[in-house]
Amino acid sequence: MFELLLYASALAAPSGASAFESTPVDPEPVAASELIMDAGEAVRAVTWDTLDNPPSEPQQIRMACLVVPTIGVPGSCVPASLLTPGQTTTDWLELAEQAEEAARLAPPEQFALQAVAQGRIATMRLKRRPSAGAIFEIRVFEITVSPEDSRPPFVAGEAMLLGDVGLARQIDGTLLGTLYPPFALRYELTSKVTITCRIKKDRSLLCRDPGVVQLDQDIPARLPSPLDDLTLFLKRDFLFATYQAASTVEVNAKDKYGRDVIGRDVIFALTWQLPATNGGQKADE
Repeated sequence: MFELLLYASALAAPSGASAFESTPVDPEPVAASELIMDAGEAVRAVTWDTLDNPPSEPQQIRMACLVVPTIGVPGSCVPASLLTPGQTTTDWLELAEQAEEAARLAPPEQFALQAVAQGRIATMRLKRRPSAGAIFEIRVFEITVSPEDSRPPFVAGEAMLLGDVGLARQIDGTLLGTLYPPFALRYELTSKVTITCRIKKDRSLLCRDPGVVQLDQDIPARLPSPLDDLTLFLKRDFLFATYQAASTVEVNAKDKYGRDVIGRDVIFALTWQLPATNGGQKADE
């Protein structure tokens, strides 16, 4: 729960704890029509792989999550069962404390499924909508964790450079800006992520490779402790954001030598630069 609360503290600064008092509650589940980015195939597969005892049947996990409505970015989440029916506002920090206690008592399998749901929600982006005056609102997300999320283990073959195949559909720069990890944005952190992806039949990319995530060298001077936990958290966030970004592109049908590309591997490298600095990011070639 600690790592996801970092989203809240990052986005609320400098308002502090007062930003969480009387947080509006929207009890209606987030609809598919509200999403501009759902958790992609790669994120679903990688989070499924974290389960030590995966379910044999689909499981629906309901989570109540902080959302900044004016930018459509979800933050920290708690089980939706903690919300009081009919409640229109709540103190988020008190709710988070209840969630911490519930987590200690929850069966390990249930806690693991909730962690998977939280990881997926963090990669989702909603359409922006006007704020009622509060920085945050609480939205309910219904996440299905299913054996269908599983994918075969990824073993990279000989990989092409992205420049050797080229893109038929480019990355949307505006979408990339919304995918920028909120905590990294708050502390003005940049990253370069290099992963190997497989080209699917529709020429989109499926990325299962943990790859290499390079963070700012001066992170230790700027991040609160515990540094090791935050570094892992930031690397995961940038990796998942890169999976999401890679899922939106489409490569050309043939490489520069005229060979078919379906089923082959390609190196996808993305340099995450602060949107305020250059308006977005681009895939490296």
